[in-house]
Amino acid sequence: MTERTHTRRDLVSGIVMLGVAGLYWIEAGKLEISFLDDEVTVRGFPNLLAYALGLFAIALIVQSVIVLVRHRPPAGESLADPETRRRHGMAIGLLAFAVGYVLLAPIIGYVLAATLLIAAAVWWQGARLHWTIIPAALAGAIVLWAVFVRLLGIQLPPGLWF
Repeated sequence: MTERTHTRRDLVSGIVMLGVAGLYWIEAGKLEISFLDDEVTVRGFPNLLAYALGLFAIALIVQSVIVLVRHRPPAGESLADPETRRRHGMAIGLLAFAVGYVLLAPIIGYVLAATLLIAAAVWWQGARLHWTIIPAALAGAIVLWAVFVRLLGIQLPPGLWF
């Protein structure tokens, strides 16, 4: 894969990241401020993340544009690289698993949905099917549940479990 292909991918990634940062900032603005909030408010950290993501996205876009302007493509360069298509297919598959998780978590609960997501992602990345995948995925889901619910106090969808 050529440097120009990487740069184009970086440019597209930067544009997508900028869009995500904008959506994140809009959604953070919808958080209700309580009279118990301090000077930072509940919106402070989400807005900080949105600003940081936006700045990194803009930096990536500017860098990509500079590289694309400076370097002319060699004659006959093709973007139809099989490895690029394979990687994009892998990314699209993982995105589909994530969408499935978002749709299933409220119904079947976080622990089961996260277990299925972890197991599916491991399989999709090329691990051979083995009985140890499910227990390892379950352990990962429980650890993440403990971090979010017990350590950070973030409630996750209980689904069928409770």
